[in-house]
Amino acid sequence: MVNCSRASAFVSIQIEHDRRIGNVVLEILDEQGRVIYKEEGKALTGELVRRLDKGQLPRGTHRLKVHFRDQDLSQEFTIE
Repeated sequence: MVNCSRASAFVSIQIEHDRRIGNVVLEILDEQGRVIYKEEGKALTGELVRRLDKGQLPRGTHRLKVHFRDQDLSQEFTIE
């Protein structure tokens, strides 16, 4: 789930799974498909929460891609 509210200075990313998430790759792509943010890590629980500063990301429509275990998730969001 991605929450990008105009009232907040942050983009909130929350991943929940019924098992331990393990190795995870987060990518944010711009409208042209270029990777503008990438994070690789390991989550030892079933929940992973990240807050990214909107000031570090350009305005426009972006796509969050998440890969962990056998899951590939994707969600669009807009920074105004």
